[in-house]
Amino acid sequence: RQTRGDAFFGSGSTEETGTVQLKAGVKHEILVEFCNVRAPAPNDPDEAVMDSNPGVRLGGQEVVDPDELMAEAVRLASEADAVIAVVGLNADWETEGYDRTTLALPPRTDELVSKVAKANRRTVVVTQSGSAITMPWADEVPAIVHAWYLGNATGEAIGDVVGGRVNPSGKMTLTFAKRLEDYGSHGHFHSENGKVRYAEDLFVGYKHFHHRKFAPQWYFG
Repeated sequence: RQTRGDAFFGSGSTEETGTVQLKAGVKHEILVEFCNVRAPAPNDPDEAVMDSNPGVRLGGQEVVDPDELMAEAVRLASEADAVIAVVGLNADWETEGYDRTTLALPPRTDELVSKVAKANRRTVVVTQSGSAITMPWADEVPAIVHAWYLGNATGEAIGDVVGGRVNPSGKMTLTFAKRLEDYGSHGHFHSENGKVRYAEDLFVGYKHFHHRKFAPQWYFG
């Protein structure tokens, strides 16, 4: 029984996962039974048949101990002349369909960057996201490039910047604060009776910094 999730602007069902044992060198067949219905929700139990946006996403990967992958990344970094670590978010973490619950990167990403940077001082971090993120490791790396979400030439564009062929400077459309506490809404953002409350009153965004006579430290400018 499908249950409604946040994907596809609330019309998608929650992700179902499982683990199966496969044999190397043996062909396996996968059967997917799918009906294009809007999954039920607690306050809307009907499984309405959808007349648009039909689709299903199927994926898989080898089960590997994450600690082993972390150790392998550190080993490769220690042996390399330089490291370009590309981290960030994708459509699974941010989209127009729902709000992020944190400015942090996905689990263990910060740990990965810190360990790789410690293993190789010549580490360039390339971040990709469509909104602000926290980077507690910023002082641990010599260079950070924020690449947003680019198109088909993403790799070439990042390569031109990191390789020094293109000057990456430009004005940002939003603030990447040095600390989460630097944002005006920190400690004042909550929900009450199902409604979002902002307790910083008039001092929102840049007005917060001016009011406190505090110049925020930005990573990019």
